Amino acid sequence: MRKLILAICLIMGLHASAIEVTVDENVEFVSAMCRLAGFEEYVYNLNKKYVAAIDSMMAPFKSHKAVARLNELRGAQGLSYDAVATFATHTAISDGHFTLRPGADVAKYESRWHTGQDAEMARLMDDVYRRSGFHDFYVSQQPFYSKVVANAKSMISNVDLKWLEDFFGGPIRGHIAVSLLNYGNYGTTLHCAGQPEESVVIIGCSNLDEAGVPVFHNLESLIVHEFSHPTCNPIIDQHLQQFNGNAQLTAELMKEELQARAYAGGGTVLRESMVRGVETQYALAHATTAGDSLAVEASISGQVASGFLFFRELTNALTAYRENRSQYATLAQFAPKIVETVNNADVKQDYLDLRRNQITIIGTSLPKDARDVTASDRFEVKVYLDKPDAMGGFGMNYYNGNKDIMPDLTGVKMDKDRRIISVFVKTEPGREYGFVIPGWVFRTKAGYPGLGNAVFHFFTAK
Repeated sequence: MRKLILAICLIMGLHASAIEVTVDENVEFVSAMCRLAGFEEYVYNLNKKYVAAIDSMMAPFKSHKAVARLNELRGAQGLSYDAVATFATHTAISDGHFTLRPGADVAKYESRWHTGQDAEMARLMDDVYRRSGFHDFYVSQQPFYSKVVANAKSMISNVDLKWLEDFFGGPIRGHIAVSLLNYGNYGTTLHCAGQPEESVVIIGCSNLDEAGVPVFHNLESLIVHEFSHPTCNPIIDQHLQQFNGNAQLTAELMKEELQARAYAGGGTVLRESMVRGVETQYALAHATTAGDSLAVEASISGQVASGFLFFRELTNALTAYRENRSQYATLAQFAPKIVETVNNADVKQDYLDLRRNQITIIGTSLPKDARDVTASDRFEVKVYLDKPDAMGGFGMNYYNGNKDIMPDLTGVKMDKDRRIISVFVKTEPGREYGFVIPGWVFRTKAGYPGLGNAVFHFFTAK
């Protein structure tokens, strides 16, 4: 749904108003290694000057054993996204070396790592770290990093972290690390034997200001989401054996939707549902208008359609918790009610209700792989829906990832019943074109996103 400077600060009992924001050397280095290995989620070129310097420095190590091992683990064990972030947070820079933190055991908390692989990877990466001169580069970037941190702090000042502490019934422990080499966002928990747990929230970069410095607009809900993981995950894990098969059934019924977000398995469904439940409670508690409340209700429908079938039942339970704190001092104390709520959910009925309420793409005006199509500056194709689209959203994806055959969009029009969408694109003679309109861009009034895709692939006449 996913984390310093030269010395790592363990934050113990940190008050929300004092949460530290950093650009962490170990996180940047691990991200640079994954970029070198070609991990697509870590190959992000927003900061062109910065990534060019990284690429120049790291290029000589493209054939290093560490890179080969990263790709081997990715292929064999699905090493990606938050599995990388979890490893990064359990590393440190110590005495000029990149090393695993004392007492760390990543495999214990992340199934995509096996026992001993974290220490092995740290040893392999350390060779690249020392020989590449990464530390000198990191030091040279401090003026840039300070601007990045200032922009991140500006955004975080808008987050009511005190409310989050009150909701959890305990202090937030941890810090926020900005990652300049990817756009992913991850909430991890640092577990080291003999040390208190610490939240490390990694936020990526997706926008720049006029000076070319990353900015972090409208990411407040992300901070709530990611800072909830280190509290919610242990609650779920502690009671994992008490849950019945509803979460796993959800994972199976919604496999396609969940895998699109790199989620799999009942445990992940439970953890993500809890975190998104906290995010929803935050939104409900901070809603100031009727429009805000309607938006939250629509977002609940969206969460169900994203794969979390029992999310509405969970939301009702967490609302009862929020409104009855005299009985439950902490969220952890409420865990048995969470188990009861999930176990009592009628997941099969939730699934049937979802499919009945979703918009479905029932056809298009152009057959797939059509040939001898007449080219036009305003070529029209139509998408047919079984229910009205209430939101008026729209978007296009590449066909089979091929951006070279994506036509230029020249217009979108909807009929009066809002069930036929006309899409106008510019085409030229003797060309191949392809694009996909995903169903999720269409939404009912209740907030349910559409199902399926409208696929267009055609060839114009010469």
